[in-house]
Amino acid sequence: MKQPEKNRYSRRSWLIGVGVAVWAIFTVSLIGWWYIFSQRQMVKLSSAGGTLAEELVRNQKMLMWEGATLMLSLFLGAAALLYFVIRDRRQSEQLMQFFLAFSHELKTPIATVRLYAETLTSKLKGAENILLGKELMREADRLSLQLENSLALAQIQEARLYNEKLSLKELIRPLRAEFEKLSIHLTEDAEVIADSQALTTILRNLLRNASIHGKATEIRIAPENNDLSRVIITFSDNGKGLQGDRSLLGKKFQRLYRGSGTGIGLYLSKELADKMGGELAFPSTPEGFHVTLELSRGELGT
Repeated sequence: MKQPEKNRYSRRSWLIGVGVAVWAIFTVSLIGWWYIFSQRQMVKLSSAGGTLAEELVRNQKMLMWEGATLMLSLFLGAAALLYFVIRDRRQSEQLMQFFLAFSHELKTPIATVRLYAETLTSKLKGAENILLGKELMREADRLSLQLENSLALAQIQEARLYNEKLSLKELIRPLRAEFEKLSIHLTEDAEVIADSQALTTILRNLLRNASIHGKATEIRIAPENNDLSRVIITFSDNGKGLQGDRSLLGKKFQRLYRGSGTGIGLYLSKELADKMGGELAFPSTPEGFHVTLELSRGELGT
């Protein structure tokens, strides 16, 4: 995913500003019409003359000042509301920029820790030391995935995806080393139209969900063409399955497993699939945990 250039104010802030401006214009116009109408009625009544006419003239002046005060108050209130909306949005954007910059800065040290752990593991002697080294590598991978998820979640609304033809086999290849305790069986290769980074994030989240939360040792990935333009990829593992409310799957910050996790992995995967023109679903199964990912189909060998 790539982040497009941001204008000074986001599109959302612009829409909010337009909404407030329209509300203010409508309200002021309504009061203005009421004021003009009342003035005309006063003129007609004052033409009758007498004591009543003098009283109506006084009331006319009172209405004029009260109407002007009311319109001024509404205008100032709308201006203040617009100011606070823009200010809060600007502060939110500044906070987001800080978070993104801070998260990007964390990428390098996490990758360095992972590299050092891999180097030490290859040089260590003794089963216990090697086990500790591999555990450090897994924790570094876990932190890297959580950081990647956080960055993607922060940018999901404004991120721009670049769909291209991708080989499922080639995307899964580097993930095998990352999830070495999980036996990944790809029944056949398939080419799909998707964003490379977004699809890799989805695959990594599904594999982590199976390995860490589902305690699975095997996962089967089976692509199948449902028609000439779509591919349905079914992920089936031999883990303990879902132990919670299925309706909460894919909801933001909903943790259905005990232990570590933020509850954004499946939600983010579902959102990314939607942005790529696909669909992520969680069919009910008696054993293990199943996920289906539907994407546009690419042509092998072209």
